[in-house]
Amino acid sequence: MIDQAVLLFDGPISEAWSPIAKHPKKILGLTIAERLILAAHRAGIGRFWILSQEGNKPFPAWAKNHIFNKKGILIETLSPNDLAHYAAVHNGPKDHFFLIDGTVLLETAIFKRMIMSGPTAGESLVLREVSGRNEAGVILCSPEILSMWAGLKAEDAASRPWSTFTDPIIRSAKIRFVDPGGAVVLRVRSKRDVKTAERRLLQTARKPNDGSFTRIMNRPISLILSRLLLKLKVRPLQVSLVNLIIGLASGWFIGRGTASSFILGAILFQTASILDGCDGETARLTFRESRLGANMDMLGDITVMVAFFMSLPIGMYNYTLNPLYLGLGAAMILLTANYYFQISWFLRKSGTGSNIIRIVKDIQSYARAPGRISIRDWLAARIAFAFRRDFMAFAVLALIPIGGVRIIMGMAVAECLLGSFYLTIFTRNKLKALAKEGRPE
Repeated sequence: MIDQAVLLFDGPISEAWSPIAKHPKKILGLTIAERLILAAHRAGIGRFWILSQEGNKPFPAWAKNHIFNKKGILIETLSPNDLAHYAAVHNGPKDHFFLIDGTVLLETAIFKRMIMSGPTAGESLVLREVSGRNEAGVILCSPEILSMWAGLKAEDAASRPWSTFTDPIIRSAKIRFVDPGGAVVLRVRSKRDVKTAERRLLQTARKPNDGSFTRIMNRPISLILSRLLLKLKVRPLQVSLVNLIIGLASGWFIGRGTASSFILGAILFQTASILDGCDGETARLTFRESRLGANMDMLGDITVMVAFFMSLPIGMYNYTLNPLYLGLGAAMILLTANYYFQISWFLRKSGTGSNIIRIVKDIQSYARAPGRISIRDWLAARIAFAFRRDFMAFAVLALIPIGGVRIIMGMAVAECLLGSFYLTIFTRNKLKALAKEGRPE
């Protein structure tokens, strides 16, 4: 089982971006070393040996990150020339282990890719640079490598530790190069590298299931905001709370029923839609994802959507004094209740978790499904994007300032009616299909 790693630092170095500086610079909320350890831990690595010229002295504050303790990550420090002896005395790796340059930025996918490459007995895997010319700062070493390091001179290990430890491996006949496969691999050794690292990491915070409006409009803005929030040390749950407050405020303003409050409510609704991406982005970029955070995000989304569109008919009544809008509002409440009841019932019966977005994706995928589908399903697949929050927030912001509040009201009523009707049919047909496949109902 591959569950150990050695991190090697060329230190001490005074620059603020160095992992072993007294106050190392953080890249989007974490030091390079913290990112390495947390990324490797997601691939199953639980024990880390930190090598530097500081030896067994207490390591910088980042090594005491409470996240490490919470995740059960073990960290020990020692000097490079003591590694072989320490490993022998303290029951060192009996299986392959990672040797990592402490200045390299990696995604978890790199560690998983190298482990899945299946090194044979006595073979070491060397990560190749994107250019394909040199090693990229990560080696999956065979346990026999420790014996090659046993005779290292202390002065050699101190003067050029990375090359001293890797040269015997590169010269070995039993090595195999592994390509990064598009994942982030970047040595961070200058301020320019830090900026490049931030740009590349921010792109990894995108989600593959982003809707078109989120991908084109919301996500570029939310990534800029997330970068600022991480520098200010704002936590994901704090972002979720602020986003909920802004979303509820949008509903309050839209319900007041004046021209100015309609516009302000539309702006706040779109703002909440953009900020909705920030909590997830900051969580992914700092390895703080949790089921609690995901559930709070989903509950906040539902609360904001319901608060806004249930306040809309009240605002229209206050604006026009036409009781028809109150009747439409009552119908929307009943249809929305049925909509979320059908979703909850389906998720519970199908055992597919609690991801509501997945249902919309399933409906959209019907248009690409093999075989013939009904016109009803084809149409639903084509217009499913209109039920997503990012589209509705964009439509609200685009139409209300130009007097299109009645259009938004009509869209809301139509979506409540069509969504409730179609989802009732879809969930039952989907459960029948799952039953035929032998999956639990």
